[in-house]
Amino acid sequence: MNLIIFILASAGLTWMLTRSKLFKPLREKITIKRQVLSISVKAIETKGFSTTIKHKFYWVLDELLGCYGCTGAWMGAIIYLLQKCNAEIIIYICIASITSQILVLLVQFLEKK
Repeated sequence: MNLIIFILASAGLTWMLTRSKLFKPLREKITIKRQVLSISVKAIETKGFSTTIKHKFYWVLDELLGCYGCTGAWMGAIIYLLQKCNAEIIIYICIASITSQILVLLVQFLEKK
């Protein structure tokens, strides 16, 4: 049973971070910040300096939130740590998220038939 909870919670948290409306403003802010920093880094690199840590951080974060596999791997690690700390409420929120997404997809599928 713990494996099912772990899988559902990881999938729920991954979906919330990569596709949900709840985190869309955060994802957009990170993408914009990355683009702005990319422009400034190009100007800095033409003068012979290397890219900044801040730019690399936003680049990695933007790539992470755009990839199910990458986000899923890290969310699996986070859910594992949450289980060890007995933070069950967060785990059940993640499970509710993926369950609702599955139900929405199921209803859409049935409506097409």
